Amino acid sequence: MTGTPPPGGTLPALLDNVALVVVTLIGVIYLLLMHDLGNAQLIEFGIILLALILVAAGGVVVLRFPETAIRLVVWLAGRWSALRRKPFMPEPTIAVVKQFVATWHSLRKGNWSVPCSVPSQTWPLTC
Repeated sequence: MTGTPPPGGTLPALLDNVALVVVTLIGVIYLLLMHDLGNAQLIEFGIILLALILVAAGGVVVLRFPETAIRLVVWLAGRWSALRRKPFMPEPTIAVVKQFVATWHSLRKGNWSVPCSVPSQTWPLTC
């Protein structure tokens, strides 16, 4: 195992987060209109929404400024490893960031319509 996810391994999670934010916003707005949302629930939702927004913003920064993002991610991962007193090798981290950018550029070129790595019973119309 090389330590890097398969191509496109991080993008579905980010796109799932977008759907999660939209559905959650609809639910929170509904609860607000029905006056059935407590202060604690609103604060919890705000914290989770902030975390999801930070992840999405991080993805945008990586796509817009890949070299700067690589330096930042390597620095953060190095600090995290030092905090945990673990050895840190930046190569897998750099590979994941570069793979994320390459996958996104591949999707922008139209290479997203045929997910044939999934069994054909799941996606019978696309394979």
